[in-house]
Amino acid sequence: MIDFAYNLIDFNPKFTKAFQYACGQTIVVESMEAARRLINQGRLVTKTGELFEKSGTITGGQEKSKLHFSQKGDSDLTMVRQTASGLSEQLKDLRQSMSELASSLNEEREKLNAARGEYSQKLSELENRHKQSIEFEREIEEIKPKLRKNAEEIEASDTDVASMDGSLVDTLKHIAKLEDSLNQVIDSGSSSAVEKLIQESEDLRDATEAIEREMQEIQRHLDRCDTEIKVEQNNQAGLIAQLETINGEIKETQALTPEHEAKIQSFKESIDNMEKKVKELSAELEELRAEKEKAHETVTAGEVAKTKIDQDLLHLNEQRQERKLLQFDLLQKLSALKEEIQRLKEENPDYEPPTAATVEQLKNQVERLERRMRALEPVNMKALEEYNQTNERHKELTEHLETLANEKEEIEQRINGYDELKKRTFMEAFDAINKNFQDIFAELSNGHGRLELENPERPFDGGLIIRAQPRDKKMQRIEALSGGEKSLTALSFVFAFQRFAPAPFYAFDEVDMMLDGSNAERLAQMVKRQSQSAQFVVVSLRRPMIENSDHAIGVSLRADGYSRVVGIQEIHIPEEEEEEKEEQAVSA
Repeated sequence: MIDFAYNLIDFNPKFTKAFQYACGQTIVVESMEAARRLINQGRLVTKTGELFEKSGTITGGQEKSKLHFSQKGDSDLTMVRQTASGLSEQLKDLRQSMSELASSLNEEREKLNAARGEYSQKLSELENRHKQSIEFEREIEEIKPKLRKNAEEIEASDTDVASMDGSLVDTLKHIAKLEDSLNQVIDSGSSSAVEKLIQESEDLRDATEAIEREMQEIQRHLDRCDTEIKVEQNNQAGLIAQLETINGEIKETQALTPEHEAKIQSFKESIDNMEKKVKELSAELEELRAEKEKAHETVTAGEVAKTKIDQDLLHLNEQRQERKLLQFDLLQKLSALKEEIQRLKEENPDYEPPTAATVEQLKNQVERLERRMRALEPVNMKALEEYNQTNERHKELTEHLETLANEKEEIEQRINGYDELKKRTFMEAFDAINKNFQDIFAELSNGHGRLELENPERPFDGGLIIRAQPRDKKMQRIEALSGGEKSLTALSFVFAFQRFAPAPFYAFDEVDMMLDGSNAERLAQMVKRQSQSAQFVVVSLRRPMIENSDHAIGVSLRADGYSRVVGIQEIHIPEEEEEEKEEQAVSA
């Protein structure tokens, strides 16, 4: 294949669209053989002028077709087809083998990736353990100076305690001497010496108490130091145990490292072997593909030659048939002409036959007509078949279009029926709710109210208007009413809906807040009556609503933001009380 004809032509850019239309899908090839390989894939033209249509028709060129028929071409074509079929089977087997090898290769790669992931995880754990061991050693090194300092403080405290013990012994001896002296003085009756000794004994006692307090403080300091030493020793022992555990895990991990490396190496070798097999199979597959291409080219060339021969044979048969028809027509015309000549001779006995010039003029006219006929070639031999196919397709599409038109008409009729049914159902519901609204509004407000549609003819294209006339006031839309009047009107609308399509549960949140006392009382009585067929949960601060409730719960907000229940009014159901009385009577 050389290139598209559009790319090989030099032309004025303003004619770009014309050349794209004429040559945009035409491919220029080297020879007939190259065109045969690409036949039925596009519109092809060779350097010598042969034109291969996409439908398979071949026209133009310099070579004249030489037709000969034999059985050898069919047998060779059958053998080539068998060879191509065998190559296709081999190619299919090789592709299946390649897919199996590819799946095995993917499994090995997954194993390798898993092993690598496990190895990386072990390495990261080993690094973390190593960092922990370094941290523990650093903490141990930091603790050692503290232990030495505590030991020095303990030694100093022991020295102070020993010296204090000696001082205490000397003080006790001195006290014993003073007591002996005091006893002697008391015996001798010298009061001044006694007072002096008492004063000295008091001073010594104070000094002794001070020494004892200091000894107790030192003892507490010693106990605290002992406790700190024990705690540090326990911490050191725990750190050492953790360090030994980590070192053991590090050794185990290091011992498993060669095994993982061996697995990774084996996986790599398996992958290399698989890749070699894939390369070998790929090379063999390429060879088989080349053989298949050659066989396909041979088959294509044979089919093209056979197609061309069949087309030429069909063309000759058609020409033969046409000439037979032409001969028949000519014979008919000749017979008619003879009869006409005979009639003319009878009518004109003096008639003379045409001259040579007239005959020559007629021959020239016949040749001119034949040239015009040849100019009409080539004739597409598949035109009649294509016309029949197009005609059948046209009939199918026409029938399908009629079916769709009928279905469309039926659907439109159904839609219109649904719209009418929807409108009728809506108007029935609207009329019933409007009547309920008028009754309930009159009961709640001693006034009048009604519902209106903006577009009664087409209710779904417009909205809903609520008009209300409370007692002693004029009729107004709901938008012009006061807050309390709006509440009564909205509640009347809700109750009208409930009466038309009851629901099992209703929740009202302070709907009576904007109402005066009488309206609040009427609303409470309305809710009380409606609660016989549905359950109402009402949040209210008004006394009438609370007094008419079956079950009241008081809730207040505490200073810390939490709610608390401050009171509950129990439910009293007369039917249950009667049943309890009957049961008590039966038991009695």
